[in-house]
Amino acid sequence: MKCGNYTLAAIAKQCKDNAGGIKAIYIADVDSISGVTASTGETITSIAMSGTAKFQKWEFAAQTGTFTSTATISEENGTLYFQNDCSLVFAQMEKVKRLQIMAATVSNTVVIVKDSNDRLFYMGYDNPVSASAAGGEAGTAMGDRNGYTITLTDFSKGLPMEVEMTVSDLASIGID
Repeated sequence: MKCGNYTLAAIAKQCKDNAGGIKAIYIADVDSISGVTASTGETITSIAMSGTAKFQKWEFAAQTGTFTSTATISEENGTLYFQNDCSLVFAQMEKVKRLQIMAATVSNTVVIVKDSNDRLFYMGYDNPVSASAAGGEAGTAMGDRNGYTITLTDFSKGLPMEVEMTVSDLASIGID
């Protein structure tokens, strides 16, 4: 019996041209998004913003951000959903970062994650993204981290879709 809109197909062996990690995220308030179009191939092909709204770029030190997706499958209940988490570490506690962390903890957002392979993935397609954890610490020793952490989470019917838009269309919504 075929279930859903998916068909099993072969997956070829991957060359060694892949890198882990994420480079940046782009975040926007969910109310700033006026429309998202996904193709039948399940990629995001257009994002429309309300008025002059744009995504805001959040940058962080290399090898400090993570992006994970975990399926929760219940055979007994016949259910499947994915928890998608983006965890970020920002060095140095300061007002500007504090205010952005606070804004993200009280907002419903959408997030586009740029991975180390320069691919973009959309969080918030089925449900808004919200902060599931956040904090700050100054450490103990001089060499300890002083900064903030935040985990942005969405619950979705599927893995995050890749964003495939032209460079000019991405630039028009604040994504470089």
